[in-house]
Amino acid sequence: MVSTPLGILAVELGWVVTEVGRQPWVIQNVLRTSEGVSPGLTAAEATMTLAGFAVVYLGLLALYTYVIVRIIRAGPPDVNGPELDGPAETPTSEVQSDD
Repeated sequence: MVSTPLGILAVELGWVVTEVGRQPWVIQNVLRTSEGVSPGLTAAEATMTLAGFAVVYLGLLALYTYVIVRIIRAGPPDVNGPELDGPAETPTSEVQSDD
């Protein structure tokens, strides 16, 4: 159960590593800072994209939490099956002894 969020963490950290991996090229004068940015992307577009991702991820987190809480509150399934109120009925045979 503890390892459940590790998949999400791996995806997010992979994205961070990809983005941070660009920085050594800029620092070592291999890539100019002006070449490392998207020229057509405005600050408003970047902010809206970040806000959109945040809203989607928060929505998924809320849905995940809701489902997990419902599963926990329901408890484990009954492995013995439903209890019978009366004596157990034995199946009767359709064949008569004189047949």
